[in-house]
Amino acid sequence: MEIRQPPETRRPARFLFLAFGLVSAAAACTAGGEDGPLTELEEVAADQTIYETSIKLTQDGVQEGTLEADSIHMWQDSTHQRVYGLTLLLFDEWGREKGRVTADAGRMSSDGSSELWAYGNALLSVPADELNEAREIEADELFFNMDSDRIWTHVPVRMERGGCRVTGDGFETDLSFNDLRIEAPKDGGCSES
Repeated sequence: MEIRQPPETRRPARFLFLAFGLVSAAAACTAGGEDGPLTELEEVAADQTIYETSIKLTQDGVQEGTLEADSIHMWQDSTHQRVYGLTLLLFDEWGREKGRVTADAGRMSSDGSSELWAYGNALLSVPADELNEAREIEADELFFNMDSDRIWTHVPVRMERGGCRVTGDGFETDLSFNDLRIEAPKDGGCSES
């Protein structure tokens, strides 16, 4: 069975190629002869990609966190995986959220270790508990390692706590968030008298 278009709507193949050629030429002329920058997604040629995923992070059979991602890109010949649109949730021993890391992207080890490098608008949010006020720490990048029980960075950070802003050259905390230290802190006038 052949389906035909009415004669007035059919376009010869020659017309389509000509139209495509004109559009391509116009685009080339407006680019100024230089190729535009490639985006990170254009550079990714992964062997495998998983979309909208959630990975449970366990230690000794106990779930201590969940990594949620818009996508994870994997390569057979690499020891790392790229994560895009990541949220890392950390839980206390009762299953309550004790901290959250969000970032535009990240890189995690695929060799079974629990290392994660979160970068691009990285934010650590720690809810208030019996010992501490709620805190948010912003940085260009954050590092997480469940095996060594810490989150840290050595780039400038900004922490919001109880209406005060503290900046510093980096920070480190254990995963209970009770031993949070800002490197070279500048309190912005928020210190207690």
